[in-house]
Amino acid sequence: MLSPIGKTAQEYWLQIPKHFNHVELDEYVIMPNHIHGIIVINDKNVNIRRDVRSNAPTNANAKMNPENYYSRISPQSGSLGVIIRSYKSSVTRWCRKNKHDHFKWQRNYYEHIIRNDHELYEIRKYIINNPAQWQLDSEYPDNLSEG
Repeated sequence: MLSPIGKTAQEYWLQIPKHFNHVELDEYVIMPNHIHGIIVINDKNVNIRRDVRSNAPTNANAKMNPENYYSRISPQSGSLGVIIRSYKSSVTRWCRKNKHDHFKWQRNYYEHIIRNDHELYEIRKYIINNPAQWQLDSEYPDNLSEG
């Protein structure tokens, strides 16, 4: 059963392909404190490497021409980093607007390129079975230590 934030997280998750027409969604699950999901990027022109980097110049060329440097290190339009950032910020905006000020995302996200049908099967199985593991999560209410 999803909370109001969980329902919004699910609604916004399902809207991702409307905002990124090169994306399809596969298996997913909304958990009380995180989400697991498979995002399929169907555009060979989108670089699939993780593209979120530090935005601090580290060499002399960057200092001479910072505009080119920052363009090079910025997340590529339509990339996984941009998709996740957009999704998380949309849910966060909804939370703030609806007085759920306690809500916050984990700082980062985990990604894995699925290379074959066996990996896809195993990851789908993990996602489907994840709710049964919730009681083992360190943030499960009964597992929170007072101290």
